[in-house]
Amino acid sequence: MTINIDSYLSKKFKGHKIQKIASLIDNLGRGKTIPKGTLVIMASGDARLRLKILDKDTPHKGFSTPLQLKPEASKKNITPNYLRWYLSQKEVAEELIKHATGSIILRVPKQIIESIPVPIPKKTEFSYEQGDIALEKESDDFKSLISIFYDDFRLNVDNQRYRTSIILAGAICEIFLFQLLIDYGVEKKLLEGDNQLSLGKMVQYVKLLKIDKDFDVPINHIQEIRKIRNQAVHIGANKSKKNYSDTDIEPFNQIIKYFGI
Repeated sequence: MTINIDSYLSKKFKGHKIQKIASLIDNLGRGKTIPKGTLVIMASGDARLRLKILDKDTPHKGFSTPLQLKPEASKKNITPNYLRWYLSQKEVAEELIKHATGSIILRVPKQIIESIPVPIPKKTEFSYEQGDIALEKESDDFKSLISIFYDDFRLNVDNQRYRTSIILAGAICEIFLFQLLIDYGVEKKLLEGDNQLSLGKMVQYVKLLKIDKDFDVPINHIQEIRKIRNQAVHIGANKSKKNYSDTDIEPFNQIIKYFGI
């Protein structure tokens, strides 16, 4: 399986020499250090791929793909900035996203990335966008499921039914963490076979595997929602009756900003 952008190349880069990314980069194994200035196709926990040029030396943990250019690549005017610009072009970016696996942690198989054809630029300078470039899936079954729950959440918020809103927020957090663990590599059947699986237990798994550290998951906000959700559900366990408000769902707003809907 390879990326097919031949028609795009023939229209936009007619007459340019073409090389596959595999011939332009050095293989950098997991556990090595990715040098400052390297372009990385970076997996993150918010259902996006990021094209990032590192501003410091960074350990290679295996979730992202570093594109460390060979010395001869720079002689052909291929720089990290040029490669980031090229990969962010609509036709190329769409192909990258099409081959990405996962619903929260998106990753593109190494063999797919290495098969990408790159035109050798005929001029040495381009106008480049600054900062990270994020590529995002438009929709999939996971996003559709989340949207159904989130629409119910918003309906209850709009009608000031905050107790129900908090319960739904907890359910959405469970869906997020369940999929996050699967995308990270935890076997789905192990999670489905755990009859005691709960939001609290999934939080423990995420922290044990250090997924929250690797992907900056807002685990503290999720723990806040878990605590408030438990209070809202287990009414008899509370000695004092609590009236909920929009303040109680504020941590969930931060969770939504991170995972995106």
